[in-house]
Amino acid sequence: MFALSHPGTHIYFRRLLLVNLKIGYVSTNRSLCKSDSTVRLDHLERVKEVATNNLECLKRTLEWNVEHDIFFFRISSNTIPFASHPKMTFNWREEMRGLLGEVGDVIRENSIRVSMHPGQYTVLNSEREEVVKSSIEELRYHADLLDLMGVEGNVQIHVGSSKGGKEGGTERFMENFSLLPENVKSRLVAENDDRVYKVKDCLEVWGRTGTPVVLDNLHHSLNNDGERLEEVLKEVRVT
Repeated sequence: MFALSHPGTHIYFRRLLLVNLKIGYVSTNRSLCKSDSTVRLDHLERVKEVATNNLECLKRTLEWNVEHDIFFFRISSNTIPFASHPKMTFNWREEMRGLLGEVGDVIRENSIRVSMHPGQYTVLNSEREEVVKSSIEELRYHADLLDLMGVEGNVQIHVGSSKGGKEGGTERFMENFSLLPENVKSRLVAENDDRVYKVKDCLEVWGRTGTPVVLDNLHHSLNNDGERLEEVLKEVRVT
């Protein structure tokens, strides 16, 4: 996977188009509708209404994308607001099953590539047990959502915290990876970040867990060991 986010890669991007690259965008088509609406924690009784609107909008957006030759889309983590929160009592897995299946039909029938990217509070390698626990639940929500759609798709996260040193953070990631449900393990991919964990660190994680790597070229331009984009992309493709 390759996240294009830097204007300096236009020439290389045009080359990649020659190998049937699927291009897309993140989360919301603001000219159509809003598929990432959320609710306040003290208004969880509105989750069904908001989730229904989000999924109907997501379906409409994907159909619009197909009409405009866009076959890659990042689905919002807010599709089901607060889905992994301990206070959530709404059984979204059952209540939303029908709509999730309809969205999945559009994705499969048009060979759309999809991904998801949990937010900054999903830190699998945190030193705090409660953060690890909530991160696992959040990752489970993402994987279950894609499962209920019946589609392939990755859930990408950063390696995360570097407290205690980067080596310690990498070890914690690998240890906590073993705690994940199988459907999360099979979808998880690791993305390089702009400050701490470089592409080579993500490749180390891949070598020990089998977690594929997604390359963010803007992050790589800010945080690297002098490797050219073409070099690291070639290594990432192997994963």
